[in-house]
Amino acid sequence: MWIDCSKVGYYKLGFLSLKYVTISQRVKETGGRSSGFDYIRIILASAVVLWHSFTTAYGISYAHAVLITPYRPIVGLIVPVFFALSGFLVAGSLSRNSVSTFIGLRVLRIFPALAFETLLSAFLVGVLLTTSPLGSYFVSPAFYAYLCNMIGWVHYELPGVFTHNPVASRVNAQLWTVPWELWCYFALTATALLRVTRSSTLFLAMTVAGTVGMFAFELFVGHGRMDQENGVVGPALLMAFLSAVAIYLYRDRLPWSTSWCVASAAVAFILSEIPYGDYLLGFPVAYATIYLGLLNPQRLPLLRGADYSYGLYIYHYVIQQAIVFLLPSYRHWFVIFPLSLLLGGAFAAFSWTFIEKPALELRSRLSIAEGVFGALGRRLQFAPSRP
Repeated sequence: MWIDCSKVGYYKLGFLSLKYVTISQRVKETGGRSSGFDYIRIILASAVVLWHSFTTAYGISYAHAVLITPYRPIVGLIVPVFFALSGFLVAGSLSRNSVSTFIGLRVLRIFPALAFETLLSAFLVGVLLTTSPLGSYFVSPAFYAYLCNMIGWVHYELPGVFTHNPVASRVNAQLWTVPWELWCYFALTATALLRVTRSSTLFLAMTVAGTVGMFAFELFVGHGRMDQENGVVGPALLMAFLSAVAIYLYRDRLPWSTSWCVASAAVAFILSEIPYGDYLLGFPVAYATIYLGLLNPQRLPLLRGADYSYGLYIYHYVIQQAIVFLLPSYRHWFVIFPLSLLLGGAFAAFSWTFIEKPALELRSRLSIAEGVFGALGRRLQFAPSRP
């Protein structure tokens, strides 16, 4: 029987012992700023742009056709990997900050760029491209509902905008993940407030129970349908996030292993192909993502001191829809993809430089909130202990 000797970083079997590098040791080796996560983020964001180039060009029926082929994992695993990456890094953020500061950091990271993109879509793209009279456009309930995107209450339509595109009336279909992201932060904050995060065993048990519960519900009670447009069910994103948090809690004991990564990736691909398998993706996706993220290749100049992935993700879809609307004769993925990647990258760079980075620099102001909520924050700080 294998015994995990976590304090010294080796497995022991009788007189045989095998040393290994733990995830925690690997984090220390990279100085806590591994470049692998930066590369994963920008690669995943570009992959989303590529996938949406097909759907905006040819419609949802094309997505349905692809998602019932053996190529489904290539599409279906993109967003779960995003959420697993977020779970590991966000858990690290919560371990270094009080709950109140953690919430403030999440607000500063998510909402400024989201608000800017919403206003840009509503007051520039919508005004220029709507087929409705402007008088009707600005008094339409759909217009005011769309502005709720700024706070994460997602609406996809603006009056008279993109109504004849292959994906009709969808201005920002990619925003479907935003509510799930907010649910992830809410779940992590709630577990921290309830002190669940202080016990790695309890948090792991909760995550496993949630995974099994969702799987069983869909298998025996629910409809179990995949979200064919997006390629993955929302609960799978939540479980990928929480699974990565659980791995973070066990980082002192889990090995950083190439073989474990390969096995996890293989399991994730298989699960993505089978009915209801999305509900079980959490741990294999999370481990493979964390392993790859802790690789530390030299950063390209583009990735030094900047994160364009979020901006590319939230701006690209409206750009693609505008290209399809304005250039119907060039409605091909190989036209839409490079144009939207270039334009989306430009908007992402602008957003990072003038919206996201200045917002993050306000983190020093969070000391004011810390002064108000500091006692509560310190008392409930994310500080997992050994079970």
